[in-house]
Amino acid sequence: MHEVEVSFKLSKIKQSQMKIHLIFIIFSFNTSIGQIINHDFEQWDSTYSYETPIDWYCNGVWFGACRKVFLDLNQAVRMDNSLPCTSMDPPGAESLGNGDLSQYFKVPGPEFMLQYDLTIDTIDAPASFEVKLIQPGVGIIFNAEHNELFEGNVNHKITIDPDIDSLIIQFEPIGYQKEMSKHDCDLGFISVVLDNVKAEIMVNNTNVEDSKTTIHPNPSDGLIFIDNQLLGIEKIKVIDYQGREIVHLTVISTENPIIDLTDLQGFFILQLYYLDGHSEATKIIIN
Repeated sequence: MHEVEVSFKLSKIKQSQMKIHLIFIIFSFNTSIGQIINHDFEQWDSTYSYETPIDWYCNGVWFGACRKVFLDLNQAVRMDNSLPCTSMDPPGAESLGNGDLSQYFKVPGPEFMLQYDLTIDTIDAPASFEVKLIQPGVGIIFNAEHNELFEGNVNHKITIDPDIDSLIIQFEPIGYQKEMSKHDCDLGFISVVLDNVKAEIMVNNTNVEDSKTTIHPNPSDGLIFIDNQLLGIEKIKVIDYQGREIVHLTVISTENPIIDLTDLQGFFILQLYYLDGHSEATKIIIN
């Protein structure tokens, strides 16, 4: 638990300062709210003699569906769909498949970069590795497919409705039925290694001269002054560079807020949400 002190200058109350103390909690994955936890797959849980990545839901129909592997001494997760069936399988045999790997996470903002390291080292077409963002109760709002041999970092620019607070991220290897196949389980095959899954906020590159708000000092010892010239600020978020929400304040004020972040240190993103619906993000440094 972390306490944040915010001050507002209120001209209608004899220009005195009213201090509002706000308490917030960084929720874990178990509360269904949180950043992409265990994004580098360094934490695993052993159950029934096989391991699953902590804080991820591995929806596989057989043990070991999401397997731990090592890349340059770092842990990652390997996923693949089941090998195609053979002529020995009975007609209509079903493919087992590995299912999917998913997690519920809180988005860092209406615009963010979805990043992950991906290696596709084996593929027998037709098959693909699908990446989905799902809004609970609504459905898929983003979908990407990888269906060729690949090794490297993948970046997706994501733009969503500002009212969307949380999403489900889902990874799934899929084998499709082959042409001229004799059985329903005669599928393509794909095997991938996944690591370093991150959702990081995109910083607004609007020129300072175009902005109606001034944030100072920056760098700061922790006391941040926000001079809001015209537009009322509805909400303020402070986000670290892993996309984790450190501070969330509901303001609804046309005055100039002062935020006390003296308990923090490092690089952060200060996200301002205005009453007219738009938002701005600024890099800040706390010494």
